[in-house]
Amino acid sequence: MSIEQYKQRVVEIIKVTNEQEGSLSEFDDNIFNALVEKIKILQPTYFVFVLKNGLRVDA
Repeated sequence: MSIEQYKQRVVEIIKVTNEQEGSLSEFDDNIFNALVEKIKILQPTYFVFVLKNGLRVDA
C-alpha cells in the first residue's frame, strides 16, 4: 500500500467516526463494516482485527 493510499484510508476512517454523534450504546454494523477489513483468528481466544487502513489491533 502506498503512503497516499494509506492517508486516504485514514481520512475515510476519520470521516466515519466523525459522523457519529455521541457514544454508542450498542454494536453498529455499519461502523464496523466501514472500519474493519478482516478478522484473523489465530487461536480460539486470540484474534487480530485488520482495519481498512492496514492497522492491526490484537484482541
